[in-house]
Amino acid sequence: MADNRSEASSASGVSDSSSVQKETTRKKKAQAQDGEEDLLEQKKSLREGIFACMYTLSREKLFNAWQYDLIKIVMEGLTGFIICFNPTIPQWEIHTDNWFWKIIRWSTYQSPVARTLGYDAYVKIFYVHVAVIYTTLALVAALTFGLRRSQQSKALLKVARWLQFVTDVVFSILYMTILDYMCNMFACNWSGDMGHVFFADVQCTSGAHMIHVIVAAITAILFVASTACLMVAGCDLNPDAKANLASPAAVLRLKVLCAKAVYVAAMAVLRFTPKVQAIITIACTSLIWYWNWRNVPFYNKHINYIWSSMWLGITYTAGILVALTFSKKEDDPDYQRNMTLAVLYGIFAVIAGGAVLQWAYIWYKMRNAQKFINPPADMKLKKIHAFEDAHDVELIARAMRVHDVDGNMLPEAAELGERIIKAGMATFPNDPHLLILYANFLMEVKHDGPASRTQLQLAGKHSPSLVQRYEIFKTVENSKRLKDSTEGQLDLQVYLEFKRNYRAVTRVHREALQAQRDFWRSLMHSHAKMAKVRAMLEELDAQTERAQQVYRRVMERYPGNGRLIKCYGKFLEDCRNDMGGAARYYTEANRQGGNGDALMSMDFDFTGQGKPEFLTTMDLHEDAVIVIDAVGTIMLCTDGVIDMFGYQRSDLENANVAMLMPQPFSGRHASYLQRYVGSGEPHILDSVREVVALHKDKYVFPLDLCVTKLSGIGADCVFLGLLRHTKPSTTSVRVWVSPIGSVLCCDQQFSTLV
Repeated sequence: MADNRSEASSASGVSDSSSVQKETTRKKKAQAQDGEEDLLEQKKSLREGIFACMYTLSREKLFNAWQYDLIKIVMEGLTGFIICFNPTIPQWEIHTDNWFWKIIRWSTYQSPVARTLGYDAYVKIFYVHVAVIYTTLALVAALTFGLRRSQQSKALLKVARWLQFVTDVVFSILYMTILDYMCNMFACNWSGDMGHVFFADVQCTSGAHMIHVIVAAITAILFVASTACLMVAGCDLNPDAKANLASPAAVLRLKVLCAKAVYVAAMAVLRFTPKVQAIITIACTSLIWYWNWRNVPFYNKHINYIWSSMWLGITYTAGILVALTFSKKEDDPDYQRNMTLAVLYGIFAVIAGGAVLQWAYIWYKMRNAQKFINPPADMKLKKIHAFEDAHDVELIARAMRVHDVDGNMLPEAAELGERIIKAGMATFPNDPHLLILYANFLMEVKHDGPASRTQLQLAGKHSPSLVQRYEIFKTVENSKRLKDSTEGQLDLQVYLEFKRNYRAVTRVHREALQAQRDFWRSLMHSHAKMAKVRAMLEELDAQTERAQQVYRRVMERYPGNGRLIKCYGKFLEDCRNDMGGAARYYTEANRQGGNGDALMSMDFDFTGQGKPEFLTTMDLHEDAVIVIDAVGTIMLCTDGVIDMFGYQRSDLENANVAMLMPQPFSGRHASYLQRYVGSGEPHILDSVREVVALHKDKYVFPLDLCVTKLSGIGADCVFLGLLRHTKPSTTSVRVWVSPIGSVLCCDQQFSTLV
């Protein structure tokens, strides 16, 4: 009965429209072709050189102590506060003779320098800032040029470490301070007498000062842009990052950076229009606080408490300034004194409240992670929780950051994080941010370099932004630390990506051979023209060099794959005429071994082949898929198999698929395979059957199974099996009984009935 229902379901599941299947097949082939073209056309560019420089500056850190991070946090809060609360703003009544004020006032030193040293000294110090900025950027450009030429000597890396420290101080710790100093060149009464705020005898329209203003404008723009690049470089999508200030929120921090620039410029330039200044100030500080509170930019939750609450305190100060500016009592000394005291005493309560608000929001978001602990086996991942966006996925996935006493992530926590990320990928398919996040998870938590680069290649094909392109570049560079090999890996997604790369190298190899053939054919003519011969030779050189570049890139990703190494040795022998190099690679290929010919002939695209819909809707991310050879040895499997049967990947590697079946079926399976190998007559291929399976914990459960042949003849056959949990029936109760009459398993309705 069950077999008949399955066969009927299989027959009805065949696609009704062959044209639709053909169109789907065409699109998939076009996507694969586009992916290969992306690989073939990768070249070093100026952007890649800049990315390499940004990566080196973010990696080669000179100081990682918590004291250094504490200085950053203090300067962030103190500078933002002093810009809004200082004696140059007439609404505040500040006692400047207080010793504590005299110390903290120097966090933004433009006003003390202007009032104590005068205009000439202010200008000289301004040009010192300009010289430091341009010198630093020149050194960064020189480092970029060196990295483009792959001149990564120890001396160059040492320079990079010190340069990273300088850029961190200038472009991060002192960002608002230096920007405030430069913007004060614009602090003029542009709608009045054109006088400067701090220097009464200076006319802003004078030729000398206008030169300073132009230099300040150009430098400020370049300064903000450079800071943005370095801020992106410092962000880290590693979900297991240990640094106190590690942050994955590159786009958020760019938005905050721009809001800070507007905030600083408004406080410096709009002194003669206080109401406009106050409105812009409260708008910018409110946005900065809200973005930090809403997006939780740092992995370390305690840093988020501090960071968010600091900016809420600054927003509170800006709010008091708005009240002072728009009040009819703005010139009343008593009112100004009271409002100033309200800032000095009230800000601590506001900061404490901000920390509580941040804690409450993080708690509210992170409780959603509980939904992913032991979800129902038949529930689709994307149905477990309704994510708001890709950032929401990353935030909830931080629940995986649970470590043992040695600082290693707990296996169950890593499993939870992977489940959350996969659910997000199912909800937002092909989202570059999630693909990059999953790539970092695979690399840093699973230590799986090839699988990581597979996700990065998928991200690169789905229109990533410029920031995401850098994140891809950074993750690829990090993944090179791992020892890679496709040998022993049972991840189908990784294998499919490897096969795409392998097709790319064989394609360029073939094109180089064809160019060589065309060249020699041109010489066989009795009247060969030199111009044509020269063109053929240039084409031969171009195709050979192109193939060399593609081989180099693919072998960087799969350095231990024996088949790929052997293919490269053949390229050296046929196209480069490098017999010595070819011999070395042949030896290395024999040492490494390679994937079998059966594996290389696999094709997982079943559309347009008359297969059941059960098979054509296969999803390698969620479904349980197993690939076996003609004797039942498991060659590849997806993560769905691991989740379904409870085994580790190492337990399934090279094991017989019969281990997943209860008796007597496990004992008979080998004979089923032998019968097909001997006769070639299919009995269950390409049909959906209800079967029973054996979990690692020795209980039996029902499955829907569809088996198809991938490739090979006789003993070289390779089969694929797609397994899904049997859905409960609403019209019948079911029990599965062995041939000797013992009950193997039953559905919930049957157990309730009896």
